[in-house]
This record gives sequence, structure tokens and C-alpha cells, in this order.
Amino acid sequence: MIRLEPIIGIVGPSGVGKTTMLDLLDEIGEFHILNQSTCRQPRSDDGNFVKCFTVDDFRRMSKKDFLVRHGNYGILNDEVRAGIESGKPMVGIMGAFDIVQLKSGIHDKVLAVLLQFPHIDIEGIRKRMRARKNFDVEGRLFEGLVYQDVFYTDEDYLREYIDLVLVSELSRNESNIDAIREMVRSSVA
Repeated sequence: MIRLEPIIGIVGPSGVGKTTMLDLLDEIGEFHILNQSTCRQPRSDDGNFVKCFTVDDFRRMSKKDFLVRHGNYGILNDEVRAGIESGKPMVGIMGAFDIVQLKSGIHDKVLAVLLQFPHIDIEGIRKRMRARKNFDVEGRLFEGLVYQDVFYTDEDYLREYIDLVLVSELSRNESNIDAIREMVRSSVA
């Protein structure tokens, strides 16, 4: 019998370092990275974990093809099957409402990590987002800050779904990875 390892969703506002965290977790080789599928144009900072489809191809896929799907993003079930076969805990970038949906269905196997900024540096975030060049920076910046504010203020709704809150800062990468390892160990114990 195959043991189902946890599925870890990394959530957080635009520009907080979710892709960087996936890169770090991939480097250590202890996790199976779930590729995110999307119908947007590829970006230079996507890393290795984004599959871009045409809008038509993405829309042709059934909701049944996805573990989670929200708007123009999703994680295909094929990714999860590959993760199960790897025998490793699975980790991918997800939206907050993907986490809510998953935890409502398979609660004991889904863990959520919220990455948050060490402090709000609007100009630094704006600079990182402008480098992406393919969306409305000010609109996304507003959405990202509102998104982070929701996690801070809506204790009764979204906060209850978060298992671990980490500050996204280069000097904390090693301790953040250790915290994720410990969260996984505790969940399977």
C-alpha cells in the first residue's frame, strides 16, 4: 500500500518569494514539486515549475483534471499522481482559496505555509514586479497587499487554514526549510 504524503501549499502575496521557496525545496531533494499550470504567458522568473498552456487548451481541460483550479491557475491531477509515486511530500504554489477548498475535502493531508514579507517595502516589491513586464503592477501590488491583509485580519476565516507562517527573507531560508520539514514530520507522526 502506498502511503500518501502531505500536500503542502505555499501561499502569499505577489512578489513574496513563493517561487524562490520552491527552488530551495527542490534543491534539497526531499520534496516533490507540483508544477502549476496556467494560461498566461511565461515569465522569466517562473522557475522550472510552471506549465503554460494556451487559453483554449487550458479551458478545454475539465475541472476533474485538476486537484485545484482557480481562475487561470491550477495543479493537474497528473502532478499529484507523480508526487504520490515519488513517495515524497508534495509542495506547490496555491491560492488561499485553493487551500480552503482542499482542507475542506482532504484536510488531514493538506498543509498550508503562508509566506509573508518581513516588512512592507512597496518600492522593492514594485521593482520586482515591474521586472515581470506582463501585468498591471499597481493592480497586482494592491491585490497582494490586500491579500496579505486578509490573512492578518480575518482570523475567523482564512487564518484557521494556515499551518505555518514564515517570513520570506534570505537570511531565514535555512530556518524556514527546517520549519517546513518539522511541520511535515509532525503531520505524519
